[in-house]
Amino acid sequence: MSDAPDYCYDADAWECTYPWQDRDDLTMDLAPGDTLEVACLRQLPTKWVCCIVRDDEWETLWFDTPQEAADAIAHWREQCDE
Repeated sequence: MSDAPDYCYDADAWECTYPWQDRDDLTMDLAPGDTLEVACLRQLPTKWVCCIVRDDEWETLWFDTPQEAADAIAHWREQCDE
């Protein structure tokens, strides 16, 4: 992502705002296959994050569109089925 926001928050269930550098704290409750819409301050575009498992490690991936996040989860699920 080229233009990082300064703060972000859960767009659907806002409880608090996180500094961008602490964004992983916002996503730590995501389970593999989950997605989360993350709103950003400074009127930057919303981001979407998803959680997958790669090499037995949980990993969060950040995207600019919900379709990119959905595609990443679909790809991960295909790999799990192989």
